[in-house]
Amino acid sequence: MGVIGPRAYGKEGQTLIHEATDNWIPYGWRNQLGNDVLINYELNHEKQLLNFKDLLFLNSDLGLRLGSMYTDVSVGSSLMLGLFKSPLSINANKGKFQIYLYSNPKVYIVGYDATLQGGLFNSNNLYTIGSSDITRLKAKMDYGIVIKSGFFYLEYTRSQITKEFKTGKTEGWGGLRLGFRI
Repeated sequence: MGVIGPRAYGKEGQTLIHEATDNWIPYGWRNQLGNDVLINYELNHEKQLLNFKDLLFLNSDLGLRLGSMYTDVSVGSSLMLGLFKSPLSINANKGKFQIYLYSNPKVYIVGYDATLQGGLFNSNNLYTIGSSDITRLKAKMDYGIVIKSGFFYLEYTRSQITKEFKTGKTEGWGGLRLGFRI
């Protein structure tokens, strides 16, 4: 449950990060979707297909999202290669040093996407993508490298996604995550 639009404070968060990193201030927020309520339910199923001595891990990944944010079905897989504890084990985040590469390709069949089409309850938006222009079949690939040691966590991640609407284009982004376990 949540909200979309100005009440989600995305503009303020992104502006703060850009100011702190001495980058240009984003100006596209004037086209932000209007405030709307989000209620979503997500169901995922993962099945281990291969675990070779915690050096190579492969599993299937099925998903269903239903609600006012996203309605879609996905199928994909997860592959990990390196030194790690199986992510499906009870003690996956405890103990030994871990370093591994991962990839997570997925294909989606899209029914509804509020980030493109606007919220279900508020149609007061400056700009949305019409239902007939939404790409109903899309693919996404997430991949990166993770380093874990004791309480420390570092990840470099990249994502690529096929176009989400007819006049769109393939997009990509990346990030760096740093975390500490308490």
